Amino acid sequence: MKNKYFALFFVTGLMAVVTSAARGSDLDEIAGSWSASKTNATGASYKQTLEFKKDHFVFQILDNSGGTVLYADGKVKVDRAGDLRVAKLTDIQYGKSKDDLQSADDDRTDIFTVRDDKLILATNFDKERDSQEPQTETYVKVIAKAPAADTAKPKDSK
Repeated sequence: MKNKYFALFFVTGLMAVVTSAARGSDLDEIAGSWSASKTNATGASYKQTLEFKKDHFVFQILDNSGGTVLYADGKVKVDRAGDLRVAKLTDIQYGKSKDDLQSADDDRTDIFTVRDDKLILATNFDKERDSQEPQTETYVKVIAKAPAADTAKPKDSK
C-alpha cells in the first residue's frame, strides 16, 4: 500500500514540477503552492499538493477531510531541453508525516510546463516503475488569501 501511495506521489509531484512557464527563471515560475483535486478508483475524493521553495519541494496527498495520507520532500532542479522544462527531483524522502520519513532511493525526472496559472506535469516517463504508469496531471496555482481586515471598532476611552 505504501508503494501505491509513493507511486501516486511521484506521478503527481513530478507533473507539477514539469509545467513551469517558459518565461523568467524556471524555479521562480513554479515557486509557491499548487493543488490538484482527484478521485480514486473507489470514487473517494482527495487532494494532491505541491509546494516549491527555492531548490526544495514538498508533496502531499490529503484525504477529503484534509488529513495527510502521504508526505514527501526533497530537492528540485529545473533544466531546459530546448523548449521543454525538465524537473529533476532528488534526495526524496516520504512517509505519513513530516516527522516519519524514509528515503525513496529513487530520483525522478519529469517534464512540465506552466500555462494560465496551471502546472502541467508529465511523470513516470523517465523509467518503468512497479504500479506507476506514465501520466500527465494538471495543478492549479494556490493563491494566498489576504488576511481579513480587523473591522472591530475602537473602544472609547474616558
